[in-house]
Amino acid sequence: MPVPSVKRNAAILISTEFATRFLMYFVVVALMNYLGDDRYGQLAYLFAIANLCIVGADFGIHTYVTRLLAKSYEQWLTQRAGIITLKLIGSAMAWLLTVTIVLPTSQLSPTIIVAGTLAIVLASGRMFSEAVARGRQQMQLEGISKSVHITIQAVALIIALSVQATLTSIAIVYAGAAIIGWLVSVWLVRQPLLHAQPAASVPIRTIWLAVLPFAASVAINAQFNYFDSAVLGWLHPKEVVAWYTAAYKPIFFLTALAGLIISAFFPRIVELWTTQDRAGVRQALRRLLTIALAAGLPMAIIGSWLAPYLFAWLYAPEYAPGVIPFTILLWSTLGIFIWAPLGNTLQACGYEKLYTKNFIIGAALNLPLTIGLIWWYGMIGAAVATAITQYSLCILMYRDVRKTIWSA
Repeated sequence: MPVPSVKRNAAILISTEFATRFLMYFVVVALMNYLGDDRYGQLAYLFAIANLCIVGADFGIHTYVTRLLAKSYEQWLTQRAGIITLKLIGSAMAWLLTVTIVLPTSQLSPTIIVAGTLAIVLASGRMFSEAVARGRQQMQLEGISKSVHITIQAVALIIALSVQATLTSIAIVYAGAAIIGWLVSVWLVRQPLLHAQPAASVPIRTIWLAVLPFAASVAINAQFNYFDSAVLGWLHPKEVVAWYTAAYKPIFFLTALAGLIISAFFPRIVELWTTQDRAGVRQALRRLLTIALAAGLPMAIIGSWLAPYLFAWLYAPEYAPGVIPFTILLWSTLGIFIWAPLGNTLQACGYEKLYTKNFIIGAALNLPLTIGLIWWYGMIGAAVATAITQYSLCILMYRDVRKTIWSA
């Protein structure tokens, strides 16, 4: 496949994701201001717990599916039934676990908890379909899937806000949009999902063992992204979760850019490594790092300068305490723009065990840092713990890339 296809895939993913996230970000800001820091803090806490539990549904399957399809469509067909079974079992467990945790630890009604959790689980299902499209390098289908879900969700939330809907209605809106988004995503990749199954199939246990290294990294990454909000909800008032979420919302928007750039390059790097084009892999990695840094560094500098003005413009005054954590998180995000291209290249080239090892080290550092610093310094401590972890991963990933891919 020619190199220009990478540019095309990157353009499709970045433009689609930027447009949908840009739309959804401002809708969520309106939602935050409408609900206030207390009610939105409760909802943010629910979503944080759900995103931690959804690891059981993701289980590294998305990355594994993309790599599997990029390598061999025939192998995908032999493993498809087992992969889908694992995904369904994990989704059911994630839904049940979230409801079990949130019900006794929040003031939310059972309806809100059930609907909000369903929204996160079905969004994960949509991402599974998108991983299938990405593995076949059909990024236009991924773009359509994201656009449909986010547009429906944004429009429905705008309507809900205009009629001054209750928090219960808003949770149901999230769930309804997720159902439609998931159905559309499945329809878009119906061909690889419904293609005739070969006589031979791989046992689920074999697939589970193959996915396990990816699963560990996904679990730890979820810890990095959501554990701090969960701990804040356990140790501090839910309003603090809302302030920290206000700081983190733009960060999720920005880190998506790094993820999309990497997603566009990932199948190409798999292909180059499979054909033993080591020089091509190194060239692709250099291009990937250059693009990521060109996006990440200006983001950190300009964002830090504008942080107080952005918060005053976007949020109600009650969210102002989030300015300092936001600035710290911006610079921690620059670390993601460095280690993520390195780490995902390790995965693409079959060194997922090294990638997982580095994440385990990062998790071992992050867990006590997050609990200890949040205990003493609240959301500022949460942001500092995140920054320390991200730059530790930069060092670890760079070391392993030099020992493997750069010396190959």
